[in-house]
Amino acid sequence: MKEIKNGNILLASEIKGAVRHEIEHLSQSIEMKGYKDPSDVVNYYLSDDEVDAHLVQYHRIAKYHRMPLEDSLDYLFDSIQQAMAAQGSSEDEIETNMEKIKEKYIQRAKERFPK
Repeated sequence: MKEIKNGNILLASEIKGAVRHEIEHLSQSIEMKGYKDPSDVVNYYLSDDEVDAHLVQYHRIAKYHRMPLEDSLDYLFDSIQQAMAAQGSSEDEIETNMEKIKEKYIQRAKERFPK
């Protein structure tokens, strides 16, 4: 993962990414396309709405820092793993679920950002 030397720049790009994430939610239909209970980490992050919103957020961060989207998504994936561990998931459960999550995000990213 590309190291970012200036913490203020990282903060600015994270804020811009978070704003982009919420704007994406505004553009989504009113009907819930995905699972909306953030306490259920796996289903929350696998929901279509959250996948799309997180992808635009981390795509923005990747562009800002001129890094591959996959490297930017590593920040998100680390957070998801920590959240699953905090929920009491076993290492095997975390590994299995992270494979599903990563596969869905990468597939959707290829569709949404073909470059």
